[in-house]
Amino acid sequence: EEINSDAQHTDLKARGPLVVDITCSSRSKRTNTEERNEWMNRILYLAVGSLADSESYVYLAAIQTIVALVDMDPEFVLPRMAVMIRDGSISSSSGYQELVLNQRIKIAESLLFAIQRRGDALDTYGDMILAAFMRIPHQKEKPNENDRLEIHEATREYFNCAGDDEDEFNSDEWMEDRRRRIQTGGPIFESEENDLVRASCILVISELITKLRPEIASTHIPYFVKLAIDALLLDTSRPVRRAAALLCLEVYKAAENEIEIATKRKNNVNDEEVDFTLTKALVASDEEALNATLLDVSRKNEKEINWDGATASRCREALDCRTRSCELGAFTAAKVLISHEKQKMMLPVLSIVK
Repeated sequence: EEINSDAQHTDLKARGPLVVDITCSSRSKRTNTEERNEWMNRILYLAVGSLADSESYVYLAAIQTIVALVDMDPEFVLPRMAVMIRDGSISSSSGYQELVLNQRIKIAESLLFAIQRRGDALDTYGDMILAAFMRIPHQKEKPNENDRLEIHEATREYFNCAGDDEDEFNSDEWMEDRRRRIQTGGPIFESEENDLVRASCILVISELITKLRPEIASTHIPYFVKLAIDALLLDTSRPVRRAAALLCLEVYKAAENEIEIATKRKNNVNDEEVDFTLTKALVASDEEALNATLLDVSRKNEKEINWDGATASRCREALDCRTRSCELGAFTAAKVLISHEKQKMMLPVLSIVK
């Protein structure tokens, strides 16, 4: 009740840090599991409500509170955060909230921060988060033709960023400015705002890939590949397509990391051999179709209606990463290992036939 009262206080200073202070000071006061979970769910409910506050002083304190709750009990909090992002609601004994767009995006930011803090311990909870994102909301409505043309033209002008002087075009300064604009991605239009939640789900998955052990991430690779291909080929949303391109980049980086680890361990007899678990899963999940999709998107020119400079740039980065992995022999090794495993599985059958 005290926290709820302070969260509604008209004094800005009273609305912020007290939530964090009470959360941290109450860590050891709850011993009964059911009582503790109910208490944490109520604190989570209040913190999520504070995310809608217009004052950054308040909603940043709420983000810190959510991350503190993750530190206390990641098994309880992490899956609930993922479900809140996906479904857009939260309930507790304190009530029920339908979350607005800003709240869901800030929960995604909190989840990304929590993932980065978990380190190796994330392997225990990664599957819980991914399970919640196995059903990402579909695009509810596509922008009308006029909106698409406006977005396309504004995007082209933003990324070209040419001045009145033709000598500035393709100069070093112009190229640096264009590179910076591509990295930031440019403005988001009103008609695209609802797509930010779907993009946030994919960004969380991309962050997870960078933290999970290959043998854990590999079990979800078929889903990642299908998600990326469908988003890049079928989705018209720029934020979602950009997030999908980043997902491809992180998947290929993980494959590249496997071959680099194998190379380092090659001369050390005490280290275990790398079995290319993730790379094998990638090859077995129609990786060639993913490569073809990235090539198609990266070759689009700015006159095409679905062209987006940031998406094309990330696709080229993913392709460059794939090229490096190919040169190191990652995909060749994975194909040999897959073939060898298939032969081993066939040996008992051949013995029976003989």
